[in-house]
Amino acid sequence: IVLKCTERDPSNRYDNMGELIDDLKRSLMTSPEAQPQPEQEEEPRQEALAEEEQTAETESFTEDGEEEQEDVNPKIDRIMSVFGVIAAVIIVGLAIFMGYTLWKTFRQARNEGGSPSATETVEFDKETQRRMISLSGMTLEEATKELNDMNLGIRKSGYDYSDEIEAGLIMGQSAAPGEIVDIHTTIYVTISDGPTFFNILDVSNMSVEEATAALEQSGLVVKEGAYEFNDSVDVGCVISTMPTAGTEARKGDEVTLTISRGRSREQIKVPDLFGETKEAAVRMLEQSGLVLGKLSENQYYDSSAGDGCVVSQSIEAGKEVEEGTSVDLVLNQGTDLSRPTTPPTPSPTKAPSTVQGGNGKVTIQLSDLPDNFDGGYITLKLVEVIDGEEKVHIIYEGRHQKEDFPLVKEVNGTEGNHSGTVIMFIDTDEVDTKWSVTF
Repeated sequence: IVLKCTERDPSNRYDNMGELIDDLKRSLMTSPEAQPQPEQEEEPRQEALAEEEQTAETESFTEDGEEEQEDVNPKIDRIMSVFGVIAAVIIVGLAIFMGYTLWKTFRQARNEGGSPSATETVEFDKETQRRMISLSGMTLEEATKELNDMNLGIRKSGYDYSDEIEAGLIMGQSAAPGEIVDIHTTIYVTISDGPTFFNILDVSNMSVEEATAALEQSGLVVKEGAYEFNDSVDVGCVISTMPTAGTEARKGDEVTLTISRGRSREQIKVPDLFGETKEAAVRMLEQSGLVLGKLSENQYYDSSAGDGCVVSQSIEAGKEVEEGTSVDLVLNQGTDLSRPTTPPTPSPTKAPSTVQGGNGKVTIQLSDLPDNFDGGYITLKLVEVIDGEEKVHIIYEGRHQKEDFPLVKEVNGTEGNHSGTVIMFIDTDEVDTKWSVTF
């Protein structure tokens, strides 16, 4: 009976005190004290068993419907009372033991850094204990107010880097959220010092695309900056960054690229080639740092120049151009008898790529560019003739791909002038096509 009262599984114990008393009765009725002496005959034994059965099972009801039990032997009643008290003491002791075991287990888990899961309900003394809250993302002032309201203290333990928590906010705490702590406990917090520092990569001599990808992978924001001539860095590659390579930076910092326009070229005055032979003209161009472009024959004979000599050039003498610029030449061919000495009446020619009349814009089609064009740094220059002098100034610079064409740009001329010619450079090479524009 005692073992059954102390079973670990409640389902294996007695359901109620009545069952326990019944078992006690049966046990006591069959004890040596209640059994007949050896010298008694079988009939007295049977009478004792009958009396036991009658005592345990016979019940009667009063006239008012209330249940009454048959009288029990006073000695048995005293014994049952004693065993009932013993059973109650055992059950209460078991309950105390189980409660202590649960408390000890929880205390051990907390000391090891564990905390109850969100689904567990842990009882605690609300007068002397508090359930810890999350301080992550709070300022020190906000956390201080929250903890003081809970009768808890706070102290800053130090700083650490964090890519998730903004600098100046709490990123760690000595007691985990949900943990039970005693009142007046001091909670130590760690403050975020922002993202981790790292050194900016050296992306010089990389293409703009490669450099951008490498820097963005580090968490930096990349912007294209100025384009500059550079004798050692190829066109379209990175010369340097701002901040410079090796400088400490954090995720989200901005880096600006300086991009190469290629080798710088000196400004050279175009020599006067009129009347020079083809060989002499080519030699003069090379000595000046220029390049021979297209050669063609004149349509009529110019008596002021010898046969095979230069009668016109695509860039007028004295104009300053970049080193390496190509110059087209027209040679005088035949004699004054084989060719007319006056120019023929001009025939209609294909209109150049121009802006729409008088609107101050130039439109450049992809078909006007070299067949192998796949992108580059575009420079547009406006050539105007003012008071007999040719003036050249840059009207646009920028990097473009094939998809950007047709390219339409505003063109503003010199006040009082109403026409001009737009010439285009891809990186440092001049495009053959020219565009007439009116203002």
